[in-house]
Amino acid sequence: MTEENNYRAVTQVDADAHWKENVGLVSWLLLVWFVVTWVVALLANQLNSFSILGFPMGYTFGSLFALLIYTVMIFYYAHRMEQIDAKYGMKE
Repeated sequence: MTEENNYRAVTQVDADAHWKENVGLVSWLLLVWFVVTWVVALLANQLNSFSILGFPMGYTFGSLFALLIYTVMIFYYAHRMEQIDAKYGMKE
């Protein structure tokens, strides 16, 4: 059995609001990316004075936590965009 899709025309107002919300989401995610990638790298020497399980914290952030945060960001973006698309009638 197939799911029935009820499509409707999207108004320019809805399209503009959708785009604005999308740009806001991407902006926040880029800010998180910048902090995780560059700020932590710039502070690596100070972070290395601490350790987690014997590994310097700068190394741990760069090799493990950054990858986990990037993965979470990808899934968060997909989930949030599903909500935004549904809100403005653009859900696939």
